[in-house]
Amino acid sequence: MVKKVTELPRAWYSLDDVADILGLERTAIYEKSRRGSIPATKIGGRWMIPVWYVNRLLDAGTTPPEPAAA
Repeated sequence: MVKKVTELPRAWYSLDDVADILGLERTAIYEKSRRGSIPATKIGGRWMIPVWYVNRLLDAGTTPPEPAAA
């Protein structure tokens, strides 16, 4: 008998999720994502950040780096 997968492990967080987790403003997370300081990709029109990156920040006790000056 084949088991049906009902829930897959989460691979992505939304900007709102990351802002809540890190205690930062959503706009700061968006700007860092847009400028490439945070690895992010658009999925279905929404910026999504990989769970592994957020876990790395939490393990290191840091926040995302500031975007490079334009």
